Amino acid sequence: MRTTLFKTGFSLGLLQTVHALTGATCTVNAIQNPSFETGDLTDWTNYIAEAGIAGGYVVSGEASDGSDYFTISFDNNDWTYLEQSVSGLETGTQYTVSVDFQYIYNADIQASDSPGNCFIGFSTGSWSNFITFEKVYPTFQDGSLIEWTNYALPLTASASTIDLYVMFACEDPNQASLNLDNVMLSLGTRACPSASSSTSSSASSVSPTPSPVKINRCKPQATSAQHTVTHIPA
Repeated sequence: MRTTLFKTGFSLGLLQTVHALTGATCTVNAIQNPSFETGDLTDWTNYIAEAGIAGGYVVSGEASDGSDYFTISFDNNDWTYLEQSVSGLETGTQYTVSVDFQYIYNADIQASDSPGNCFIGFSTGSWSNFITFEKVYPTFQDGSLIEWTNYALPLTASASTIDLYVMFACEDPNQASLNLDNVMLSLGTRACPSASSSTSSSASSVSPTPSPVKINRCKPQATSAQHTVTHIPA
């Protein structure tokens, strides 16, 4: 089960529907290795803001999408991020960027306890240039994690290629960890190839499957930062 934490009034229903309708329409995702199904951080950079390489890694298990997901335990309260250069955008066009997450409080907490807050958000151009970020809470029921949560934002492309940062931080070092999966920036939809089409003996009647969006490593000009703090907000 997955809940949705969305920052505006419009719905993610379209994205979730086209993703689920096999053989109908498929979402074209600008993100490479969005669900970490390579088993590693191929196409991603994982850093602590202004503090070097972070300790996140990919594991197999009950993922939101596929069988692998990214996980990280926090040993400080600095902003940490996953970054990727994303291409194939149209300047000035509004997209939806999203990620599924689980916030896991590692201590043995009871319903009456108040675990420290975690934060999740997106930045573009640089880690400190936040679109926005949101305070999030652990999803527990009787001490057990029960679901993934989807966090989504509108993003207006400032260039055809942008550096996208998935930002996260927790204020209780050594007490919390965060799982991330299914990072999505939809470029629209296309018809999904059907099983009968893919196995047809008539090559002339089969349309080739479009290649995945390729990463352009050119970096866009960064916009002015809205937030410049290294640590999470008080």
